[in-house]
Amino acid sequence: MKTKILIGLGLFVLLLVWSAVSIYPDWLWFKNLDFSPVFWTMLLSRYGFGFIIWFLLILILSVNLAAARLTERIKIKRNQMMKPNP
Repeated sequence: MKTKILIGLGLFVLLLVWSAVSIYPDWLWFKNLDFSPVFWTMLLSRYGFGFIIWFLLILILSVNLAAARLTERIKIKRNQMMKPNP
């Protein structure tokens, strides 16, 4: 179990390093042209919007799963109450 977590963590760190390496030349180019605020706005809009959408989807999914669990518990309790005891 620990090896799977370490492998997953290593892949995540590798992904972060890869994205940082790919973003750095763009930042240098925008900075050289004195357009670094444009770069940060572009980066924030891309990843900020993606994070907001991801968070909303997780929230909707969590609410739906909680509602499904609650309705299942209610159905089970109703079925147990309707069955006559021998």
